[in-house]
Amino acid sequence: MLVQELISQEIPPLKLTDSVAKALDWMDQFKVSHLAVTDGRKLLGLISENDLLDSPDAEILLSEHKTHLLQCFVFDHQHAYDVLRLMSSLELSLIPVLNATEQYQGSISTMNLIHHLSTMASVEHPGGVLVLEMNQNDYSASQIAQIVESNNAKLLSLHVSSSKTSTRLEVTLKVNRESVADIIQTLHRYQYTIKASFETGDYSKQMEDRFKQFWHYLNM
Repeated sequence: MLVQELISQEIPPLKLTDSVAKALDWMDQFKVSHLAVTDGRKLLGLISENDLLDSPDAEILLSEHKTHLLQCFVFDHQHAYDVLRLMSSLELSLIPVLNATEQYQGSISTMNLIHHLSTMASVEHPGGVLVLEMNQNDYSASQIAQIVESNNAKLLSLHVSSSKTSTRLEVTLKVNRESVADIIQTLHRYQYTIKASFETGDYSKQMEDRFKQFWHYLNM
């Protein structure tokens, strides 16, 4: 999924002629702690709520805060994972998007990003979820997909997570069937370790909780 598919015009950018009070009001209205500041189609930077709260006068214009603008953005041809990595590392609630000629195209908020990532992970599709654990050398996406399909099921999504301190992988599968007992049996025959399995309701609740934790982290 490319950044251009995530761009939203819902949250408008600020101008240097806007006041601190207006910026804080918009942040409260749109539930973000960052907003883009532009001059026409040119991005000037991001202003943060923390910087604005330190302002001695709410009627001061943003032009007085130019030195506080964060130079941070993504291009519309980048992947959604680049957005996730940057927003997470810089703890941003919103990130501006530029095109190839560096013109402002819109922005991506954490809520918008979470919505699209949940779509990528097939969270809203009915089905079952399996969590496997294995050594890195034993990982084969093609074999896992073949095992799922041999049980008349389809692999909707596959996510791999790893640790810097271990050679073990955790592989999360989403399949298009809630009943996964036969898939588990086949995986056991191939000596896969099943760490956990979920029905749709259980997994959806868990994913919702994780997304809420992620949202809270990015807005700290």
